[in-house]
Amino acid sequence: MIKESVYFSFLNALLISDKHRCAAIIHEQLENGINIREIYINIFQRAMHRIGKMWEQGKISIIEEHVATEIVSWLIDSISPGEPITAAGQSAVITCVDKEFHSLGARIVSHIFEINGWRTEYLGANTPSRKLNNFLKRKNPDVLAISFTFYMNYIRLLQLLQVISEQFPQLPVIYGGQACTAELVTRIAADYPMAIYINSIEDLELFLRSFTAKPGA
Repeated sequence: MIKESVYFSFLNALLISDKHRCAAIIHEQLENGINIREIYINIFQRAMHRIGKMWEQGKISIIEEHVATEIVSWLIDSISPGEPITAAGQSAVITCVDKEFHSLGARIVSHIFEINGWRTEYLGANTPSRKLNNFLKRKNPDVLAISFTFYMNYIRLLQLLQVISEQFPQLPVIYGGQACTAELVTRIAADYPMAIYINSIEDLELFLRSFTAKPGA
């Protein structure tokens, strides 16, 4: 279990852009036997949620938010190979909405899929809908995951879900991100029943356990 003091030490180091202190804290946790899932949930997820709120409240600048995002992204890439991954039959495509440039959430989602034994195709930020459709036709994944963090792109998210529902009606879609309001989630649930809102890493792992538990999966 990660102590609160560890989380706050990481958050404080992140806020002053101390990349090496952040890395030292994370690697100390790994050496103490803390697994990557717990680090994602109780350090990365919590810290970035707090950073996002501070930016919204004007307590930090957009530059500070971007630097924090890049540090966490760098840490994810540095520690993820330490977790054994065994590719199972299930596959997922993970992407961001077109004109969406915040890809950290999608990257974390990709690693969580892999930790749970899935094969993934991580497309990153700003994926044009037409390119995504062609890619889905070639890859025929079991699940599509969409990250959505900038609210001004909500029309693009709805347009993408409409296209997916028409061209891939049997494809389960999960989506999430800081821009998902209660009103938008309710609208999507009514219009696109194949789309499932994922609010956290815990929600994602519950979905994955439920999905793999299905008969014939």
